[in-house]
Amino acid sequence: AGNWEEMINSRHIQALINEFELGEIIDTPIPLLGSRGGSRLWRINTRYQSVVVKQLATDLDMHQPQVIAKYERSELIASTFFQRGIPAITALTKHNKHLFLYDNIGYLVYPYIEGYTLQRDEISAQHALSIAKLTAQLHTTSITLPNLPPQRFDMHSSQHLLSLFSQARDDHSAFSPLLTEHQSWLMELNQCYQSAIPTLQNNVTLTHGDIDQL
Repeated sequence: AGNWEEMINSRHIQALINEFELGEIIDTPIPLLGSRGGSRLWRINTRYQSVVVKQLATDLDMHQPQVIAKYERSELIASTFFQRGIPAITALTKHNKHLFLYDNIGYLVYPYIEGYTLQRDEISAQHALSIAKLTAQLHTTSITLPNLPPQRFDMHSSQHLLSLFSQARDDHSAFSPLLTEHQSWLMELNQCYQSAIPTLQNNVTLTHGDIDQL
């Protein structure tokens, strides 16, 4: 027990287990692979349920309301999609919140689900079709989200693009001849893109950046 207690805060874990009334921990927490950005995952087996505790990166400043709002919004989106028939896994909730803080460290608790990530040589056309259908379902599901922040669009003026083309020529970049050849077309595309932004702002499509081959 000493090893895992050195890696995660056993007091925080116990507080989470108590919060969700899961009963006592029945064996040693198991570290899991798959998390990124400095966060950690642990499988915790309790008397009533097997869960995964996600400890967010310790360098996140949980005193900032926008950080908390980001994670709460993410779980709200997942639960909304789940209600529409999409097989999403959502964090457990208590008192209308998903994210729990202990000593400025954020935690999310998920039900544990056994899964298997396919290797490259195991992926079939049927697997690809399943992912395509799921993605299409995500993109065509109409949902309403309160307090959704405005979308951000990368915008570059024509003058800025011209300066980048010039820099590429001065640096003798390998792709500079292609930029010069298609410069007029690229400038036109940029103008069309900027003209389309008002329309894009009224048509938000939500997707998932980490769809794995399960």
